[in-house]
Amino acid sequence: MSSRTKRTATSGSKTADALAKLRELKSGKSRLAQYEVEEAEDIYEVEDDERIIKRLRQDHDNFVEDDDGHGYADDDSDEQERYSDEFSADEAPAKGSKKNGKGKATDKNAPKPKARENIMDAFMKAEARPKISRPAPAKSSEADDGFLSSLLQDFVEPAATTPPKKLVTQTKRAVINTPTRALISKMGPLKIKDEEYDEVPRNLSARLDDFQDHDFDDFQPDFSPTPVPEIKQEIKKEDESTSPFDVDEDEPSMLAIKPIMAKDTKMPMKLVNDTSKKEVATVVKKSENDNNQYWMTVDSNLNQAYAEPKTENDVLTDMQESNIKEEDGTLKMYWLDACEVKGVVYLFGKVLQHSTNTYVSCSIAVHNMQRNLYVLPRDRRVDSRGNETVEEVDMMAVYEEFDKVCVAHKLGEVQSKPVTRKYAFELPGIPASAEYLKVAYSYSKPSLPADLTGETFSHVFGTNTSALEHFIIKRNLMGPSWLEISNAQLNSAKVSWCKTEFTVLDPKHIKPITDSNIAPPPLVVMSLSMRTIINPKDKSNEIVSVSTSVYHEVRLDDPVENNRKNVSKQVLIRKLPSSPFPPGFDSVIERSKIKIQKLPSERALLNMLLARISNSDPDVIVGHNFVGFDLDVLLHRMKHNKADHWSKIGRLRRTVWPKLQSGAGGMGDTTAAEKQVMAGRLMCDTYLGAKEHVRAKSYSLTQLVAMQLGVNREDIEYEKILAYFSSSEQLERMLRHSDFDTYLCAELMFSLQLLPLSRQLTTLSGNLWSITLTAGRAVRNEYLLLHEFHRNKYICPDKTFFKDNKNAPALPPADGDMDEPEEAGGGAKKGAKRKPQYAGGLVLEPKKGFYDQFVLLLDFNSLYPSIIQEYNICFTTVKHDPSKDEDSLPDYPEEGQPQGILPRLLANLVERRREVKRLMKGATGAKYEEYDIRQKGLKLTANSMYGCLGAAYSRFYAKQLAMLITSRGREILQNTVDLATQNGLDVIYGDTDSIMINTNTTKIEEVKPIAEGLKKIVNARYKLLEIEMDGMYQRMLLLKKKKYAALMVVEKNGRHETIVETKGLDMVRRDWCGLSQDVSNYVLTQILSSDNKDREQVVENIHNYLRQVGEETRKGLIPMEKFVVNKGLTKAPEDYADAKVQPHVQVALRLKSKGISIRAGDTVPYVICIHDNTPPKGSYAERAYHPDEVTQPGSGLTIDFEYYLNQQVHPPLDRLCGPIEGTDATRLADCLGLDTSKFRSAARTNVESDELQSYASTLTDEERYKDAEPLQLLCRSCQTTFSCSALHMEAESTSHFGLQCPNCSAIVQPASASVQLSNAIRKYIQRFYQGWVICDDQSCNNRTRMVSVVGRRCLVKDCRGKMNTEYSAEALYTQLSFFAHIFDLNKALEKVDFNKHGSVRVLIEQNRELVRQLKATAERYIKKSGQHEVDLAQLFGFFKVSTQ
Repeated sequence: MSSRTKRTATSGSKTADALAKLRELKSGKSRLAQYEVEEAEDIYEVEDDERIIKRLRQDHDNFVEDDDGHGYADDDSDEQERYSDEFSADEAPAKGSKKNGKGKATDKNAPKPKARENIMDAFMKAEARPKISRPAPAKSSEADDGFLSSLLQDFVEPAATTPPKKLVTQTKRAVINTPTRALISKMGPLKIKDEEYDEVPRNLSARLDDFQDHDFDDFQPDFSPTPVPEIKQEIKKEDESTSPFDVDEDEPSMLAIKPIMAKDTKMPMKLVNDTSKKEVATVVKKSENDNNQYWMTVDSNLNQAYAEPKTENDVLTDMQESNIKEEDGTLKMYWLDACEVKGVVYLFGKVLQHSTNTYVSCSIAVHNMQRNLYVLPRDRRVDSRGNETVEEVDMMAVYEEFDKVCVAHKLGEVQSKPVTRKYAFELPGIPASAEYLKVAYSYSKPSLPADLTGETFSHVFGTNTSALEHFIIKRNLMGPSWLEISNAQLNSAKVSWCKTEFTVLDPKHIKPITDSNIAPPPLVVMSLSMRTIINPKDKSNEIVSVSTSVYHEVRLDDPVENNRKNVSKQVLIRKLPSSPFPPGFDSVIERSKIKIQKLPSERALLNMLLARISNSDPDVIVGHNFVGFDLDVLLHRMKHNKADHWSKIGRLRRTVWPKLQSGAGGMGDTTAAEKQVMAGRLMCDTYLGAKEHVRAKSYSLTQLVAMQLGVNREDIEYEKILAYFSSSEQLERMLRHSDFDTYLCAELMFSLQLLPLSRQLTTLSGNLWSITLTAGRAVRNEYLLLHEFHRNKYICPDKTFFKDNKNAPALPPADGDMDEPEEAGGGAKKGAKRKPQYAGGLVLEPKKGFYDQFVLLLDFNSLYPSIIQEYNICFTTVKHDPSKDEDSLPDYPEEGQPQGILPRLLANLVERRREVKRLMKGATGAKYEEYDIRQKGLKLTANSMYGCLGAAYSRFYAKQLAMLITSRGREILQNTVDLATQNGLDVIYGDTDSIMINTNTTKIEEVKPIAEGLKKIVNARYKLLEIEMDGMYQRMLLLKKKKYAALMVVEKNGRHETIVETKGLDMVRRDWCGLSQDVSNYVLTQILSSDNKDREQVVENIHNYLRQVGEETRKGLIPMEKFVVNKGLTKAPEDYADAKVQPHVQVALRLKSKGISIRAGDTVPYVICIHDNTPPKGSYAERAYHPDEVTQPGSGLTIDFEYYLNQQVHPPLDRLCGPIEGTDATRLADCLGLDTSKFRSAARTNVESDELQSYASTLTDEERYKDAEPLQLLCRSCQTTFSCSALHMEAESTSHFGLQCPNCSAIVQPASASVQLSNAIRKYIQRFYQGWVICDDQSCNNRTRMVSVVGRRCLVKDCRGKMNTEYSAEALYTQLSFFAHIFDLNKALEKVDFNKHGSVRVLIEQNRELVRQLKATAERYIKKSGQHEVDLAQLFGFFKVSTQ
């Protein structure tokens, strides 16, 4: 004890003195007047400074003293910054103050020495930490001189004169806000008198606790629950060696705005983990993000070259026409985007400024656009009632009538001429080729009705074709490219925000340059990130900060590294109306390497952002969910604040606001009118791009950057943005986070190659680049076909809109999977399921089970595109028979017909891709990446062509062509299966374009010859169709259609490796939590493990692992992230009719009520919880919460572990282990620690509806009676009960007669055996007639005898299960048959070997009459069962036999 403090005084007398002083305070006496410094006795041993320093270096308790004097706190970290004590001038210690050898003050009247001077020196010497200066704190109020300070005067100096400072954001300890701690924090800083104590007393907390038992009536402490400050490490449970003096280092209640806790904080809450134990979870995988870099580390290490944004004067050196145009007077522009306003087409792009050799933005206004109509003449004129007359119609008659129509609609000047055009689409009564009257008039005039007809004409095509579409198709603009423009006139009046503007009066003056070797100009890309708060009054999103990163030279054909070199960054932040910027924020701005600009209001912030956009003039604006949220919020706030020149967000000058969506900005889908505001600037939304090109559980920015970039991004709760204004450190953190998001969005754009890939897809399809970036493949396919049919002089179908197709059929999935139909569209009833309108691909019934021999996978290359080419299927080749029903299959094109448009187009795409892949073999670096992007674009375009034919809302929708393609696909797959079967191969599964073959061999060298042999036979039947070996599986677990797992063998560097491949299993779906996926992955790995491992050992490993899963889950060792379930919204949350039973919908509605944008297509994470460890109440949906809600301090939410084990872990395991012998649902539930009773009762009833049942005649006796129970007999001699399941019973190495007691060897008496058998049978019959039914939902397992009026539906609230008979008639009949089977004498004798078991055979023969009686008893009951015989007269009663 020499190195520890020794306490010699008791606390009783000091407590009495303290209470006496309290009474004096109540009487009004002043403590200050009575205060007198008394000399204290030496009650502790004294150590000199050298001994203290030596001991501190050896001590591992790591005490840290805060700068505001609150005391010591256990930090648990050697890396935290140490702050030195600072004092104001009033607190400076007087010179000349000394201590005697015993640590006493030499002069009572001398000023108090500086507290902890020697201790502080010891800390500084031991830790060698640099001091960080801080401003001196202000003096405290008189309230700090509280009575509790006097009570602790033996431990603590009089209260300091400095008030508690504001919250220090680097605090490592959580504040446990008990009343005692609140009182301590109110009394002021606690200072240890080092002249009397050599260290803090370990048992001080016991003294503090003594005061909690007293009644302090007159003392009313003013304290409130304080929020938990930012925590960097998990709190560990205090033990005896931990200092109890862990008081709050700061006083958060002094702040006007509560501080926020970072989202990456690991909270010490019981609902996540009880980290008081050092146990860690061993049954789950390490988080995928654990090896990723933390975002602040990446942000600090960014190696980007920052450049100040160029000023407008620097760019606009010479905008004279001669400096822009070529020597021949033409203008060369690389066009990026286009829009249409009142019949005028505006092109936006880049032109070269010759004097500076730089590219600047340019706009071209194309006037005098002419609408083209095609009028189809009738064969004969019709009267006013629509009846056909005998008068034939010539072109002059059509012209005269249509001229009257033009006059009536005030079309002005109209030009017309006869032309010949072809038609090959769905409208009936249109000839394949005919003479039309082509009519042209200005787009500035109104359009004609789409259904316009006349006495001399039947159809008018092109009435609703837009000027922009007409311009792109007529001028053959195949995506962004160089244009040669003649007769361009420099604008005097500005109509755009581009650096230069021109006008073209004739569209024919614009021609695309076909030379593809001219590189595109560099683009200016702005990455943008916003932070918003919710206005509580109108629930609108207000912008508080905007961060931008401008990449001034992004060349699409250059490596990504070159595009990061010239970057300028800026952060805009505005003052909140309720509070100023926090103290010290100016110093944050000064030391920041990023330009931070403070602004007084939201309007000023928006104006500065618009100036930033105008100054840098970006061609592309990139952001995450920019289209869905940021753009809408920006427009709403600009309109609300009346921002100056708001249209600078795009490139077209506008004065009239578009129609914005109603309500607060960012709460709904961005409208088409809002997107048009951005015309001229491309919107690259990484959210939309990732959804099209990446498969992920969630498309949040945090998830995507972790998966694609390996960065752990911190999630910020936007409803707590206000709290970041509490201190300059917190505000700096938020701004760094916002700025870092601009970097992440840009890196995602580069990583996913969104710009070069979308440009390649646009150049292939010939549409707008902006549409490719924000829309889908349907628009690309439309434009591709529009270009192709226009070149071949075909009239294309007019664009039909949503409202015109209420009853349009829907496209079935291309792979024929109808298990999960999508939501209905068009005029379908809300919430109704969309049914397929025609059959899709062929999916064979799998031969379920586990295969431990090689399985071969063969796949047709691009089946549907190949079928189109192989059979020349096209609009132009397939004849339409109006007399046939639309659901009837048309005839295939005849051989020898000219190649159709579709086959020729696909052949071109396939040949171009083949050529590009050939070039890739010899390319490296940037050239290889360029070729790779090109071949990806060609592949995506070709494979999506079938979807255009089957999409109900496409203008090229052709149901009969789609039916023809899928029909031929089913036929091809079935023929392939037949060929394989004829060649002695075992086909175990087939799906749309692939088949799986069980090779029945374990030798890998025998697999490829089998594939090559079948490939040769199949490919010989077709010209273009090819089947290839797509893979081979060493082992496979085939569960059902589209659900399997296999161990695939791949060859790498001449060696064979195995990888696990899964399809359709629960573990690959995002609506199963991480714990479920980890457990399923482990079990699957065990099942697919090496075949030399004992199967029984595999099952035992699974059982042991599941016991550990249940134990660790209930202990709370599993991280909370493993319990998060992600589920996507197929429609808006408020549109769900069953929202009350959908957990993700409930969470989405709650988020939306807080002002967070949630819409169809978003993925919603949630966790199922219980409140304060109370039993679960309400449905699962009512107990679903967002993970952020769970981790909030004081939420009282605890994860419902039993729900996850029952609903998330057990069901996938049951399906995985279904084909595995040695385990079942009941055993798995027992290992997880679940109630096994409900799984036993569900075992017989939980049979999938699509599972095929074998004929009873094909089953062996063991399979037929595996679930039957043996007959229990009571021996009257020894009163022992024994089981009889056969006449020849075998147990280990012995055998005996089944009716013989194994205990006393007595044979059961005939009368007794017959009665016991009858009673057993009656027991089963009674069980059947009790009529118990049980829910097949394992989480519900409702057991009742009530009969539902809604069929088999479970009556439990929110349950979607079906009720099945607990003990069915089939089970009863099987049981009775088993009893008869036991006493089948002839079968029993056949199974007994006389040489081995002669004694048993003798006993059977001797008791033949007994056995016969028992069998007769069983058969007597069987004959009463309706299952005993089949009434053929009733079964075939519908047949009628004719006598003729």
